[in-house]
Amino acid sequence: MLEALGSFVVSFLTKFLLEWLDERNKTAGEREIGRLRSELDHALEALNKQQQMAEIAARLSTRADVLIRLEEGSA
Repeated sequence: MLEALGSFVVSFLTKFLLEWLDERNKTAGEREIGRLRSELDHALEALNKQQQMAEIAARLSTRADVLIRLEEGSA
C-alpha cells in the first residue's frame, strides 16, 4: 500500500513539474491564445445555456397558448 501511495505521489509530482515547465516555456502569444480559448469556451457555454433556456421558454409559451385557447373554447 505504501508503495502504491509513493508511486502515486511521484507520478503526481512529475506531472505537475512537467506541466509547470511547459507553461513556463510558453511564449506570451501562446499564453494569450490559451486565455482567449478559455474565454471563448466560457462564452460558448453561456450561449448554449441561453439557447436551452430560450427553447424551454418557447415550449412553455406554446403550452400556455394552448391552455388559453382551451379555456376560451370552453367558456
